[in-house]
Amino acid sequence: MLLLLLLLLLLLLLLLLLLLLLLQNTLDDAVYRQLQQKWQVLTNTLDGEQQQLKLQPCSRGSLPLLPRRQQQDAAAAAAAAAAAAAEAEAEAAAEGNDDDIVEVMESPVNSELTTNKRQQQQQQQQQQEEQQQQQQQQQQQQQQQQQPGLLQFFKKPRLD
Repeated sequence: MLLLLLLLLLLLLLLLLLLLLLLQNTLDDAVYRQLQQKWQVLTNTLDGEQQQLKLQPCSRGSLPLLPRRQQQDAAAAAAAAAAAAAEAEAEAAAEGNDDDIVEVMESPVNSELTTNKRQQQQQQQQQQEEQQQQQQQQQQQQQQQQQPGLLQFFKKPRLD
């Protein structure tokens, strides 16, 4: 009888150990699944960001431009702002109020474009100034070569 009880107790211990092992594995599996899901979410978002970056066209200066849809939206917003400003100016003119100041706000796309244009104009001006300086130097050199100095006068052979 005692032996039977010991065997039952031993069997219960084995079952408990087995349950613990199974629970531990299931917990590990659950943690593993959660980590795997989080990793998958992170990789999916990263892939999405990479796809968006690949789809964005770039300009000459390697600056990413807005996608065409955003450019169209920005152009439409700029046109709407210009129309609203013109309408406000017309109303102010109709009312005869010179005190009203209408400010036209530029969209970020327009301001970026104007800064790019300014930079290009500055570069062109610098290039033109450099070209003018080079031309002036060449003209000065030519004038110096053409003007006879005293040394050149004495180097010439006498004909009389």
